[in-house]
Amino acid sequence: MVRFQLLGHVSARSEHGPVPLGTARQRAVLAALLIEPGVPLSSDQLVERVWGTTAPRSARQTLHSYISRLRSVLGDAGGPAPTRRSGGYVLDADAAAVDLHRFRALVTQARSADGDTAGSLWQDAMALWRGAPFAGLDSDWLHCLAVTLAAERQAARLDYYDLLLRRGEHARLLPEVTADAEAHSLDERLAGQLMVALYRCGRQSDALAHFRLVQERLADELGSDPGSALRDLHQRILRHDPELAVPVAVSATVSMAAPGNPTGSHTDGAADSTSASEPPGRARPSHRPAQLPSTSPGSPGATATCGASTRCCPTSRTTRRPGPW
Repeated sequence: MVRFQLLGHVSARSEHGPVPLGTARQRAVLAALLIEPGVPLSSDQLVERVWGTTAPRSARQTLHSYISRLRSVLGDAGGPAPTRRSGGYVLDADAAAVDLHRFRALVTQARSADGDTAGSLWQDAMALWRGAPFAGLDSDWLHCLAVTLAAERQAARLDYYDLLLRRGEHARLLPEVTADAEAHSLDERLAGQLMVALYRCGRQSDALAHFRLVQERLADELGSDPGSALRDLHQRILRHDPELAVPVAVSATVSMAAPGNPTGSHTDGAADSTSASEPPGRARPSHRPAQLPSTSPGSPGATATCGASTRCCPTSRTTRRPGPW
């Protein structure tokens, strides 16, 4: 069986090793076919996807040559090969053998799974990424699709963070979500996840400081304020809302390094001070799911995607789900 990689440098591997896929343009032809396996694509569609508006007059002839070479090398490797059918060229590859489609299938399964099963599915999905999609290929259509896929990956990552927070794994999550929040500084859902992780680690002042940082960035870069969900979370952290504690179902299994200090890291005075509510690391009598800020089209934290995504990225999947933690 030949397996294909699109989430990184476009490549193929059989049981005997790497399959020689040829030049960058030839690999771009293969990528265009693999994005929609089993769907016939006309010569004009493939020329547009591979060359775009800069296609030379000889593009169609060159395309036929690339298809012939791909048919030869993939056939020799024992994999599916491009064939000509009514309507155009088609590559009948098993979706499970293409990392992009495998990623999407795992994400769909993870979003409907629970507990350890969901965690394993998320990890398997994320492990499929080996770099930027279609790395090294010069195609406007593929670049546009890569932007969309990066947004899909980020949405999936935030859903995974929600799972870790629900499971009380805030200490494990903190380094990764901190780096991610710095890379996506205007994403309010991500900011909320970091604030919750900090608070549950006994770092209330750091959680509040991050809110102020996001507030300043939104004002400076977009001229807007944080959304109502993030503002509400800020107020709940200020008043030590008991519902921000680690869920009761998992709190008994969370290893505490010291009373009131789940991670063994520094605990600020605000989190340790005597108040009517308990420290954030301790379980409460009850817990109901709450909602973290979510990004939606037009909101300050929304992920930018290609403006022509409907035209050049027909398989784009913009999924923005608010994540209960």
